[in-house]
Amino acid sequence: MCIEYVMPGLVAAVGLLLGVRILRKKAAKEVSREFRGRNVVIHDTAANYFGLQSKKGKQIRGNGILVMTDEEIYFRMLLPSREMRIPLHRIKSVSHPKSHVGKSVGRKLLRVDFEDDTGRIDGAAWYVRDPEAWARAIATYSPGGG
Repeated sequence: MCIEYVMPGLVAAVGLLLGVRILRKKAAKEVSREFRGRNVVIHDTAANYFGLQSKKGKQIRGNGILVMTDEEIYFRMLLPSREMRIPLHRIKSVSHPKSHVGKSVGRKLLRVDFEDDTGRIDGAAWYVRDPEAWARAIATYSPGGG
């Protein structure tokens, strides 16, 4: 393989990694500002979102920042830029499946089942570093999370 064919791909990959790193730092600063003065119970700056159960496989998985306060779970996806908030009082259950909406990383996920704004039960899942710690935190602060 000629170096002239490999180098453009390598440069593009390095550029993409640097771009994601810059986005993550910027988002982390914004989220930190937003939650300043609030009781942050647990957070993960490298959470991988697997989507909502109600949308099945018709959605983009994405990396972002997951934060839990004593009132809500907040997720900020990096690309595309999206936010999700789940009030703790709407959480019905927490589980640790190895897949969600047909997607898997071969490890336990954090799945949160909750009542949405229409009163229906939906589920969202993330790959986080310590799903058991998240489950304990949710059980401590949410009436239905235990």
